[in-house]
Amino acid sequence: MRSYLVAPLLCALLWLLFYLVAWWSFRKIALLSVAKETAFQSLFFLANSVCLAGLTLFSVPGRKAALNTVQLMKIDVTDFAWIYLASAAITLVVFALIRRRWA
Repeated sequence: MRSYLVAPLLCALLWLLFYLVAWWSFRKIALLSVAKETAFQSLFFLANSVCLAGLTLFSVPGRKAALNTVQLMKIDVTDFAWIYLASAAITLVVFALIRRRWA
């Protein structure tokens, strides 16, 4: 039950919370035109995805869970949550600095 219900809901909740906080903080830093905002948000999403994939690949528990085919029946939610939060924090700080330069 935990791996089929809790893990996807926790990931969706973390994703929603992160993007709401990021959107709010980016709007506080600077307002951009529609074209610049679209490009910025697309780059932000892509960078967050790449950083998340990289941290998952290079973390020992994440790599073990991702590469071990027997692990498909059990998903450890806490390891993925810490990996996601670290990835989110890295991209949020980097793109806050980029947003200041774009404004």
